[in-house]
Amino acid sequence: RTSEKYQDTLCALACRTNGKSLENITAGDIRRYLADCRDAGHKPASLDTYYRTFSAFFTWCEAEYGISSPMSRVERPRVPRTLPPFLSDEAIGKLLAAAARSRFPLRDRAIVLVLLDTGIRAGELVGLKVSDVDLEAGELRVFGKDQEERLVPLGERAAQALSGYLTGRNGDGPLFISHRTGEALTVSGLRQILKRLARR
Repeated sequence: RTSEKYQDTLCALACRTNGKSLENITAGDIRRYLADCRDAGHKPASLDTYYRTFSAFFTWCEAEYGISSPMSRVERPRVPRTLPPFLSDEAIGKLLAAAARSRFPLRDRAIVLVLLDTGIRAGELVGLKVSDVDLEAGELRVFGKDQEERLVPLGERAAQALSGYLTGRNGDGPLFISHRTGEALTVSGLRQILKRLARR
């Protein structure tokens, strides 16, 4: 799907420039395209996506064909920063109460508290192993994008929840397990758990 969106964006540019050859596309052509999209009501995030698509494409053209990229003379669209939505204390309490009443309360409560406490991504959470938990130091070893490793501090409640969840677990392996498959929880499985708790 992503590659199709990139292709659509590049085809739209080709149409807008009346099929100009790559070496003849100028910074002005790119600016006019972005301005037209803005005037047509495209969101700032979409404009930034178009910019990044052109930038990546022309960087590739430089490497492959020696064509000079016009993007160095095109200003990147500004995307307003917005605060992410957050949960109130009351909502957090309800979510934890729902986790305590779930079929797997120790796991689900630990998941909620770790996510709330650390802010790690869903993919990072499901990628955790038992050996990544250091309860004594109060830390998680997290592997992010490109397997970049970092240590994330754990709060007292999250550490206690993990301690209870790990009682009786021997050896290493995935930290959070799907009780249906017996294997590591997937991102889609995690989302289902959180949606179920939210509904409750």
